[in-house]
Amino acid sequence: MQLNIAFLFHAYQPWWQFSHVLDQIITECYYPIFSNLKEDERFRLTLNVNWSLVELFQQNNYNDLVDLLDKLIKTDRIEFTGTSAYHAFMPLISDWMRHLQINLQEQNMKNLFF
Repeated sequence: MQLNIAFLFHAYQPWWQFSHVLDQIITECYYPIFSNLKEDERFRLTLNVNWSLVELFQQNNYNDLVDLLDKLIKTDRIEFTGTSAYHAFMPLISDWMRHLQINLQEQNMKNLFF
């Protein structure tokens, strides 16, 4: 009997995150998870990551982490879920802003990863 389990991983840090905290989270969480996904072909992951976190990676020179995500996407090891670009609390913002958040997320992620 084979058991299949699906994981949804929500990755988020606020845009103002202290750099030493971001460094620790990336070192202790994001790198180990994504590196292990790359190494073990049995595992796949659905990832909820908003554009503001990707920007944070880029602004703090974690381009290798962005590259790793890109490789995982291109090898079907991870897939992204839709979300808002800046982690907006969707029920509390206007229709116009919800559409803007979703469109920003989709366009920026497509331009970078697809």
